[in-house]
Amino acid sequence: MGMTETSTAAEYGWLKEQYPYLMEAYCITLVQGLAPDALLMALGADLGERMTGVRALEGPAFERFEDDGHFVGVAAVGDWSLMVEYNGYVGVTDALMKPLSLRRVVVSHFCNVNAVDHFYWYEDGSTRLHFEPLFAYQRDGSHPDGVLTEM
Repeated sequence: MGMTETSTAAEYGWLKEQYPYLMEAYCITLVQGLAPDALLMALGADLGERMTGVRALEGPAFERFEDDGHFVGVAAVGDWSLMVEYNGYVGVTDALMKPLSLRRVVVSHFCNVNAVDHFYWYEDGSTRLHFEPLFAYQRDGSHPDGVLTEM
């Protein structure tokens, strides 16, 4: 698939098969122009615990959540950092993402076990687009209609 083509939900069915717990409650965030360690430092994260693979995040994420903490995984994807959270919401927390988006783009999708979900597009310190996918007709931000064709 080329960069100008649009993906469909069916193309991502493998996620539910490979990561069933992740797909029940997650937050996935892409941060432009910030390396993984720089992203973690900007979030004030403890860089001490390192692991490899999405599955390895599951146990620590749920343990931290029970203690009102957060555990995220971050990997480089080209010039972007991909942040993955089991049962987390760091990527849709305005107080963290708006400042992080200064001079860059941050895009996040959050969904919990109760089907509450949010999509955020932050850019240059503000919310460019926010909506709940189940209620996509209710959008806000500085450019609420900016991706209607893709939606």
